[in-house]
Amino acid sequence: MKADVLQQLGLTQNESKVYLTLLDTGLSSTSTIIESSGIHRINVYDALKKLKTKGFISEVIKNNKKQFQAADPDNLKNLLKVQEIALQKILPALQMSFTM
Repeated sequence: MKADVLQQLGLTQNESKVYLTLLDTGLSSTSTIIESSGIHRINVYDALKKLKTKGFISEVIKNNKKQFQAADPDNLKNLLKVQEIALQKILPALQMSFTM
C-alpha cells in the first residue's frame, strides 16, 4: 500500500521499494538494499541514482564504502508542491484548449 501511494506521487516501483527499504533499514550498503528489497542489482543502482537526484536519499562514505540513507519522509510534501506548481503553470493553456 505504501509503495502504491509513492508510485502515485511519481516514483517508480523500484524507487518506491528502495526508498521504503531504506526507511526500514536505515543507513545501508547497496548489497543490504539489494538483499532486503529483492530487486536486481542493476535496478537498485538505477533507483538509488534517481532517488538521490530527487532528494529522497543521501549518500555517505563510511569505512571507504558508499552507504545510503532515506531522507525525511516530509520531502514527499515537497514533491507534491513541485507537481502542483507545474500543473498551475500549464492549467490556463489546458483550459483554453478544452472544448465542450
